[in-house]
Amino acid sequence: MKDFSDKLGYSRQNIYSIFNGRTALTVEMLISISKALDVDVSYFFDSAPMANTSLMPSIVPVVVDKDGNGCIVMLDIKAAAGLPYYINDPEYYRNLPTFSLPEFRYQKGDYYAIQVTGDSMHPTICNQDWLICKRIYNYTDIREGYVHIVVNSDGVVAKRLLNRIADREKIVLQSDNENYTTYEEHVNNIIAVYKAEARITFNLSNQFKFIDIINRIERLEHAVKSIKK
Repeated sequence: MKDFSDKLGYSRQNIYSIFNGRTALTVEMLISISKALDVDVSYFFDSAPMANTSLMPSIVPVVVDKDGNGCIVMLDIKAAAGLPYYINDPEYYRNLPTFSLPEFRYQKGDYYAIQVTGDSMHPTICNQDWLICKRIYNYTDIREGYVHIVVNSDGVVAKRLLNRIADREKIVLQSDNENYTTYEEHVNNIIAVYKAEARITFNLSNQFKFIDIINRIERLEHAVKSIKK
């Protein structure tokens, strides 16, 4: 291990941290490893799972802090609009804002905070809410009925997903807002999928207002029933 770490130019502690999953493997590290082993960097991705279930790109961009811990990259509405074009380009993420959370799972470098636009997922998700998501690289990791972010050539959407690849090679996208119709997307049109795990919102509505309206409706219904009797 010492000879290998010396050849890479990294300490043994850094190498052990990568192997144990405590430190994210950056693009620069991956290139150094490929050179040390005298193999093309694509060697590490050629053994991806079945083509019809895989979302694995040739390079996985990872953003880390000065200590090598993964950061959560923030993509606001404007930045998210560029995902269909630059999603696998490390330079695209280099100048985007980042933040960290204390929980270990958020420090591996594969989490993103993506801002959502529109009201198709209302009331679960409001316009301009942020979803903390983990990018998934295999369609089998889609959680049936849960909220995901889907990137295709048309843009970025947040929807509940149903995996129907085995049946017809499509993903079903559902909105929580009943005014939006459910539709399907063929896997060949999908660039990436992120699984939403948390939400950041600034839309803290007054629940008492809605409760008061509901109470008034119930009293009105009771009055109408009393008149009918």
